[in-house]
Amino acid sequence: MPRLLRLIGVLVVIGFGGYALWKGGRDLPILPVGQPLFWGWLGLGLALYLVSQALAARAWSGTLSVFKVLLPPGRAETQLLVSQIGKYIPGNVAHLLGRLALARMDGVSSAVAGLAMLLEVGLVLTAGGLLFLAFLLFAPGLTLSLLPPGLAGSLASLSLPLAAALAAGIGMGLWYLVRLIRRKSALAQLDPARAAKPLALHVVNFLALGLSLGCVTQAIAPTGNGTFLLSIPVFVVAWTVGFLMPGAPGGIGVREGLVVLGLGTSLGAGPALTAALLHRAICILGDLSIFALGYRRRQKQTAQISNGPPQG
Repeated sequence: MPRLLRLIGVLVVIGFGGYALWKGGRDLPILPVGQPLFWGWLGLGLALYLVSQALAARAWSGTLSVFKVLLPPGRAETQLLVSQIGKYIPGNVAHLLGRLALARMDGVSSAVAGLAMLLEVGLVLTAGGLLFLAFLLFAPGLTLSLLPPGLAGSLASLSLPLAAALAAGIGMGLWYLVRLIRRKSALAQLDPARAAKPLALHVVNFLALGLSLGCVTQAIAPTGNGTFLLSIPVFVVAWTVGFLMPGAPGGIGVREGLVVLGLGTSLGAGPALTAALLHRAICILGDLSIFALGYRRRQKQTAQISNGPPQG
């Protein structure tokens, strides 16, 4: 069954990615590569992506602390920074397996590391849901513009009931997650109050990632604050679906297709496709950078641990 799901996911990725290329490939814009502002926006987008990964690393350290796991400063963070590169391996689980292996190398038991990753997935999805809920409550017109015009118009008066349904879904999901972890962590010490910090970090992380996409849209076609802010709920939806899709390495194909659909109504299909591809390039460059930094940091820490404390 898992292999079948991965195969179906790969086929969906190929089909959806092909549709996005077909939809936007006919109207690609000419990029203003000779303008410093273009590169400035892209540089800011990359900087925000790097910030988001630093936030995710700190959130992972905070998630481990829920289970009373305290490692040397920076050690837990490097587990995520190094393992993230594995998300580009088909199957969408290699980065989790890699982090599990690194955590075990650092003395964290497999059971605790597995529970921490389960909690992290729940916190990430909750953070995305909360951020989308905030947009639905405070900017319903902007958020519903992600939908086709006819459907968005018919749902405009239902923004509050939709928000209430989403909030109820988030609450039920959290209740089930807490119950599941408590049932599976009979031998682990828990400090649930510490989960608030990584949850908040994941919310800010999503915000940084959405703004990173917004910077790319401004580099391509400066269209004002509407499209810039619309990039946040677009990215939340695209990232979540890409993460949940089996067989999509790093959400490739699914995320870009949803970005094209979400931003296409305001940017046009061609500029939206260009924004999706450029932002993916920024993400890959960012992931390579944090992998190099995290790997180097782990090497230095390992050398320090091996050498032991200085002799007095």
